[in-house]
Amino acid sequence: MNVNLLVNTPNPVEVMYIAGRICRNKDVDAVLKEAKDKPQEVKEKFIQKLIKAGHESILEHVSFTFVVSNISRIATHQLVRHRVASYSQYSHRGMDDELTFIIPDSLSDKMNEKEEINNFIMGYLEQAGGFYYDLVKLGIPPEDARFMLPNGLASNIMFTMNGRELRHFLKLRLAKNAQWEIRQLAQEILKIVSDVCPVLVADMKEE
Repeated sequence: MNVNLLVNTPNPVEVMYIAGRICRNKDVDAVLKEAKDKPQEVKEKFIQKLIKAGHESILEHVSFTFVVSNISRIATHQLVRHRVASYSQYSHRGMDDELTFIIPDSLSDKMNEKEEINNFIMGYLEQAGGFYYDLVKLGIPPEDARFMLPNGLASNIMFTMNGRELRHFLKLRLAKNAQWEIRQLAQEILKIVSDVCPVLVADMKEE
């Protein structure tokens, strides 16, 4: 899996700080001037205070767009359940020139241990891929032939979440009982956001 941050709201700390101060100060000009003059650490402490108090609407004014490649459709089906987000995913509706599959460690470990298991699993995947291409050759539309492919088919997806939904995603998917692949995605996102906007996830960690 490869996770890349494509773009995010410039100066997210300032944006969230202004949102929080506007809720408490009627003088917008004063708020904007204050945001420019206040030290970064003061703004971050203010944001952390609001997050702790549950006043997370200010987080909805910042967004993060990620591009994820080599992720299974099993994981993307979990991802799109986070509905307060925007998604663009490779559809597999057209003819796939090359099929790749995500293999869990529990399987790959066994494949490395025993050649018999490796041949069994790889034979199945090759058979499934061959069956797909044979159906297309027989005139079955690729969008219908794909119904026969395993859920572990690798895909690519781009998604955008605001700060509030991002925190909700991380709370659920960093949990120790989360499925391993979506948890891996959450771990990568936490690392990225910790670099570009640490105040947003300072209180979050993997279980």
